[in-house]
Amino acid sequence: MQVLHAAPAVGLVDVYVTEPNADISTMQPTLSANYMDASPQLEVPAAKYQIRITAAGSKDAVYDSGPVTLADEEDYFISAIPNTWTGMSPVALLVALPEGQVLLNDINSGSDIRVIHAVADAPAVDVFLDGSTTAAITDLMFKGVVGYVNIPAGDHTVTVAANADNNVVVIDNAAFELDLGDSYSIFAVGSLADNDIAPWIIMENTRVVATEAKLTVSHAAYSAPNVDIYLTATDDIANATPVLTDVPFEASSGSLSVPAGDYVVSVTVTGTKTVAIGPLPISLENGGIYGVAAIDTDNSGVFSVILLDDFVTNK
Repeated sequence: MQVLHAAPAVGLVDVYVTEPNADISTMQPTLSANYMDASPQLEVPAAKYQIRITAAGSKDAVYDSGPVTLADEEDYFISAIPNTWTGMSPVALLVALPEGQVLLNDINSGSDIRVIHAVADAPAVDVFLDGSTTAAITDLMFKGVVGYVNIPAGDHTVTVAANADNNVVVIDNAAFELDLGDSYSIFAVGSLADNDIAPWIIMENTRVVATEAKLTVSHAAYSAPNVDIYLTATDDIANATPVLTDVPFEASSGSLSVPAGDYVVSVTVTGTKTVAIGPLPISLENGGIYGVAAIDTDNSGVFSVILLDDFVTNK
């Protein structure tokens, strides 16, 4: 095993590689490292270990791997890199192996979730997690967005009820699973009139890139058919090619890398140039993260958008 300190914003640290749950309060660190220091090859028996990182001289872990297995006759190159995922740890560990890479987030990183009310014909709602009788979110209105909060990774349930009367339940203990270190948007989508409301969960990429903008476009409009999505310099799409084609309800583009600049987003029914949503002028900056979700409106057959992330208004 060889360890590299590759987190420029983190100074001198102590690294403890121990059996799981060992008390490090009286231990000497396995190694100490400053930025760009690389350890020599360390040979350890194949076993389960716990990797903890502290500020130099401290016993308070700022990173904790939890139990990890180091296999026999493997060659591990472990880099401590800046944490661009969830949680408060300044670092994550990237483990390079001959067959690929494995990311080890801090065991306490949890998952980040945000909730978006995208059901045009539904009233304000309360949101309950994991069977609790106390609402995690109250009075969330149509087009409302509750920003990211951190909850434990793993299995969860969500229940959504009318704010005016919690006996009116529109989503009842819907199960979902969150992975450690990941971020998610949870949309309430569908139609109250059709008795068809459900959570739609998409993974978000929240890592900032200084040299580009990131744009995610999501189809959350229950009554809309498959659509084409255009990202153009002007509102003229007559000769333009869509960046995404034949996008169905409950589909998302994922994080698109886009040069900074001014753009126009237009959404059409697939195969046509008739704009159903837009044209919507947007400005994207390098290092920005942006989301656009197509939704129904209160008027049947009319569509709108919810703007997310670094956009500052919903339209």
